[in-house]
Amino acid sequence: MALTSVFAVACASSATTVAGAATPHATPRTAPASVSKPLEDQPSNIVEDFSYPGAAQILATRGITLKKGDGHILLVDCVAGDATQIVVDARARPQTCFHVTGPVGDLTLQIPRTYDIRGGDRNLTATLTPEVSGDDKTYDVAAGQWTSVGETDVGGYWALMEIRVG
Repeated sequence: MALTSVFAVACASSATTVAGAATPHATPRTAPASVSKPLEDQPSNIVEDFSYPGAAQILATRGITLKKGDGHILLVDCVAGDATQIVVDARARPQTCFHVTGPVGDLTLQIPRTYDIRGGDRNLTATLTPEVSGDDKTYDVAAGQWTSVGETDVGGYWALMEIRVG
């Protein structure tokens, strides 16, 4: 019998054979049944889906949909004179402002009837889609500059769908 086979047999049994003599092993211990939890009682793994926290309440109170992002573009209260904020103008709603917390950022959202965007302290791209039909259009928005988008650029109502920084 090969040495590995002897070793495997020795490990599988409750005794070890050393030079033909049997030496008893201690019985393996098992955890008490009370320590084991049924699978349904154990916490599940957390999976990040990048959904915007509080999105339902924001939709109800502000009429804008914040879908998903990387956490670096945050909805904030607009502060007059704050040149760091991204500012979005849209028909029939107050200005909407965002703050960027990292070198890059991405946020998918929906702000209907957007017509003007200011870049804050960062260059950004803004993607809009027509509210009736047609192809999306992406705009480059320079830091600190207002850019006419959607209806003021090509006519009709457009919804802001994505902001990207970096």
